[in-house]
Amino acid sequence: MRAIDRLPPTARGIVYMLLSTLAFALLWVLIRIASGRMDTLLIVFYRTLFGLLFMAPMLHRRRRAVFRTRRRGLHALRAGTGLLAMYANFFAIALAPLADVVAISYATPLFATLTAVLFLGEVIRARRLGALGFGILGMLLVIRPGFESLSEGEIWALGGAVFMAGSVTAIKLLSRSDAPETIVVYSYILTLPINFAIALFVWQWPGASDLLLLAGIGILANMGQMMLTRAFAAADVTAVLPFDFVRLVLAAAFGAMLFGERLAWQTVVGALVILLSAVYLAHREAQLGRRRTPILPAGPGV
Repeated sequence: MRAIDRLPPTARGIVYMLLSTLAFALLWVLIRIASGRMDTLLIVFYRTLFGLLFMAPMLHRRRRAVFRTRRRGLHALRAGTGLLAMYANFFAIALAPLADVVAISYATPLFATLTAVLFLGEVIRARRLGALGFGILGMLLVIRPGFESLSEGEIWALGGAVFMAGSVTAIKLLSRSDAPETIVVYSYILTLPINFAIALFVWQWPGASDLLLLAGIGILANMGQMMLTRAFAAADVTAVLPFDFVRLVLAAAFGAMLFGERLAWQTVVGALVILLSAVYLAHREAQLGRRRTPILPAGPGV
């Protein structure tokens, strides 16, 4: 990482964004493979467990400061919506083509904008409204309603984007008073017992190879989050966010090579339209001083 940190800020941000897209694409491949060996409910539990273990050294170093908060109720809301988003996304990855799930996940900032308008009283003016409508048209291209029925996996992916929007809104409020590490840690410690209780209904002890697979899921999820955070810390969001499209390219490539999936042109065009809409919304919000960077669906949702 030292070589990357010596790069100019924008170049550093782009490199970290590209690394995050690779980590998330590989993560989704491992989730798809694991879903063929065990129940998705079990995968979610182990993803949370290994993700928390990955953070253990940081928790040990900052054990006092990281748990300091006065907004436990809001942390519970963030954890709950994030948990629902995680379940929905994991089911989507197991059932739908990877590229389709990625494309639909790009809609999270659109739903988050609607959530902010409905629940936070934010005012949406003509330009943001136009970008929002543009993004919704892109989402309709991906799911193609009226031409063919939605698959179960696509329904789960839409649910994941909606729940993730609620989680993004809670994170936006929490970030005004709490450190990012505090937000992440509380999401883990609040959801891990729930995930364990749910996993008991389908419990099976993983073998050695499955355990390595599950550990890889937890580690890649955290690495993707970390790279994404560094990307936005290094450069302006409008400089790095367009490179998240590489995540779709990688997901489509892995889906074709490993699972025989075919990529429809509507998915590519729709995903590009949604992402461009998200970039513009982020640009407008930065201009208006609401927040410097958006939170992408790929991070908290997995």
